[in-house]
Amino acid sequence: MKFYVFLFLTLLSSTHFAQTISKRLTNRIEEGHHSDYHRIRVEFEDNVNSYYWNQQFKDNNVPVDVRAGIIINKLTNQANISQEQLLLKLRKEHSQEIKEVQPFWIVNIIVLQAKASVINFMAEWPGIAFIDIEESRIQMNEYIEISEAPAFKAIGSPEPG
Repeated sequence: MKFYVFLFLTLLSSTHFAQTISKRLTNRIEEGHHSDYHRIRVEFEDNVNSYYWNQQFKDNNVPVDVRAGIIINKLTNQANISQEQLLLKLRKEHSQEIKEVQPFWIVNIIVLQAKASVINFMAEWPGIAFIDIEESRIQMNEYIEISEAPAFKAIGSPEPG
């Protein structure tokens, strides 16, 4: 009986593991060498429900100039809750197997280069929704000087940005 329980738990965990890592990332890992780095995107299960908060703002007549601060706080708090422990563990115990770690709070993801062993480790981490190959290239915008002069809104015009 113990054997069947063990077998069931093994199959259950391997099914979750297989669903967490994309098929194309799995294929790339299998085709490559164990010491290869793979540029990946780690997506988290918990996210801020922007549609809900938009409706709450409208229902409660929250001023437009207050809304951004509320949402930014919610997004950064959620990213900290989701990402902080994983990032600490990666930097402490897997620092030689990762590089170019870029956490993003707006979309609650982490983009990094990692070896297969770290990808497998993250696939079992609670709260990870999906791990896939990241093919986009992130380019920072040029520096823009922001004016300190107040922006005024004309009647019927779009909000100053």
